[in-house]
Amino acid sequence: MFTFLCQSNRLSGAFDGTGDSSKSIAYQSPVFEITNPRNHTWDDDEGLLNFGADSSDADFWRIRDACEGVLILGAVGSGKTSGSGSAIAKAFLTAGFGGLVLTAKPDEARRWLRLCEQTGRMGDCVHVKPGSGHGLNILQYEAERPGDRVSITDDLIGLLGCIIGVMSRSKQKSERDDFWSNAKRGLLKNLLEVFLLAGEPITIHGLVRFVNSAPTSPDCPWRTIPLFGGMMARAEKKSRDGSRGDKDDYADALEYWTKSFPREPDVTRGGYVAAFTAMANYLTGRGVGEILCGETNLTPEAILSGKIVILDFPIKESQEEGNMVQATWKLLFQQAVERRADKGLNSARPAFLWEDEGHEFFSQQDVRFQPTARDCRIPHVIISQNIQNFLHLGHSEHAVEAVFSAMNTYIFHTNADLYTNRWASEHIGEEKRLTLTTDGLIRPRRSKDFSFSSRRPEEVENVGGMQIFEEKKQSVRPEDFSKLKRGGDGTCEAVILWLSHRFAINQNRNFSRRIFEQEKRTT
Repeated sequence: MFTFLCQSNRLSGAFDGTGDSSKSIAYQSPVFEITNPRNHTWDDDEGLLNFGADSSDADFWRIRDACEGVLILGAVGSGKTSGSGSAIAKAFLTAGFGGLVLTAKPDEARRWLRLCEQTGRMGDCVHVKPGSGHGLNILQYEAERPGDRVSITDDLIGLLGCIIGVMSRSKQKSERDDFWSNAKRGLLKNLLEVFLLAGEPITIHGLVRFVNSAPTSPDCPWRTIPLFGGMMARAEKKSRDGSRGDKDDYADALEYWTKSFPREPDVTRGGYVAAFTAMANYLTGRGVGEILCGETNLTPEAILSGKIVILDFPIKESQEEGNMVQATWKLLFQQAVERRADKGLNSARPAFLWEDEGHEFFSQQDVRFQPTARDCRIPHVIISQNIQNFLHLGHSEHAVEAVFSAMNTYIFHTNADLYTNRWASEHIGEEKRLTLTTDGLIRPRRSKDFSFSSRRPEEVENVGGMQIFEEKKQSVRPEDFSKLKRGGDGTCEAVILWLSHRFAINQNRNFSRRIFEQEKRTT
């Protein structure tokens, strides 16, 4: 078993605007504030879990270790969620972390609500679901967010590109089938530039109406088109008073919308519009629209202020809508933590990113995010059955390996997948062992001999066929993972690999085999 450390003095993370404003990292808009009204601090050396003996702190898993990432793999019923996953989740909640919880299974949100209640964090829990009233206008948020940036337009394109990528779900489409080919990217770039130059609010409905009103012939008197002509006139007027870059952007947009776009073949142009409209329809659909396109009253900065945001859009029930909401929130959260104003301070609250059935939420952004997650104090937890799940969904093997290799804590439960078991065994590595073989009698020990094991193999005489030689063997063989105790009766077993840590409880080896208690099933 292991010891769970309780730090009940950390159960606070208000994002309600109250408290001493001097304890907040403030921006011009309160939407982007990170608050810490009680001025808590989190030291990297603070222990979260004891993976060793209760009487020793040699195997304490600390905040710095958590922020280096956690990968949990195990078969269905192995106890990865209810065993090791539950222990880590409770440790995070008890220590006062914020968190973003992505859900794949229908009962995942209820489980996290129960965990929050058990750890005294219900006051910080935000249950986001259709009708909950919690919303984040993603385009407004992305356009107005603080931080140094080269191009608002490119940032917005990247956000919408993420959404389109979730909709397609195929990571292996050819370039000619990809929505984000250069030609179609040009449509969105020139569309957003017009709205930014005109000073118009960027909304999905507004973007769609503009595209649908755009001229379809180069000879069309576009100034007479009420919506299109009016928007272009406002953009032109403001560009005249703007910078040289504004003037160039307007000239490019004018060329595109009045000449290039109308000259496209009807089939090609119609394909652009249809793809963009399809994305818009998903974003503004029932349930999704109120979460991503309505009023903003919840932001990623709330998580950095201590809120536990549970996105109750299980993709097992609503694949496209659930993935869209959660992938968008995940991307914006990852970007928010990269620019957090309190980075480097011990008052920077750790905030976890939790992905059970993590293969469903994997993205290319993870490759960029994971190597710097520690500096941002973001424990990233990925739970899945096996590595094949990620590859089956078309994710690049190099991208998956890049993310996993940037995580420093691995927990392997019982598994029947040979590929994953080999991967786990290779990561744990080999041990050197001395082997004694004899073929005949061993001559009597001489007084100068202390022991066979204390001498190097080349110093040992071959007497009567005796040999002592050194060989390397896998510390944990692939087949050993299938023999670990699975869950179901209240406990489960796992092998823990913790980068650069030598487990005192396991003779200073780099791994340890541990028993975890499981959450009790609820009806």
